[in-house]
Amino acid sequence: MRLKWAIVVVALCLIVTAVAIAYTAGTATVPEVIRAQRFELVDAEGKVCAVLSVSADGSTGLAMMDEGGKQVVGLGTGPDGGTGLALMDENGKQVVGLGTGADGGTGLALMDKDGKQRVGLGMWVDGAPGLDLIDGQGKVVWSAP
Repeated sequence: MRLKWAIVVVALCLIVTAVAIAYTAGTATVPEVIRAQRFELVDAEGKVCAVLSVSADGSTGLAMMDEGGKQVVGLGTGPDGGTGLALMDENGKQVVGLGTGADGGTGLALMDKDGKQRVGLGMWVDGAPGLDLIDGQGKVVWSAP
C-alpha cells in the first residue's frame, strides 16, 4: 500500500513540475535587443539551416541552406549600398540574381545549369531599360534597346 502511495506522490510531483515548466516557458521575459555579429539558426539536431551575419566591411548577409547543408538562398547588402538576392539550384550554383546598385540601377540575371548568365534585364540609373540574351559562350545574341 505504501508503494502505491509513493507512486501517486511521485506522479503528482512530476505533473506539478511539468505544469510549472510549461507556465514559465510561456511567460519567460524576452530581451528587448539581442546584439551579435553572427546568428545561426539550427534544427533539432544542431544542423545549421540559416546564417545571418555582418562582415568587417559592413556588408550583411542572410544565407539559407537546404536539407543537405548547401546554400540555396542568399540575401545581402554590400558596403557600397547595393543589395542582392541569389537563388541557387540543387547543386549550389546560382541560377537567379536580383540586385540593386548603390547608384540606383537594378538588375535581374538568369543563369544556366553551369552558372553562366544567359539573360540579363536591367534598368540604368537614368531609367533606361535593357535586356540581353546571351549564348552559352557568353556572347550577347540579342539586345534591346
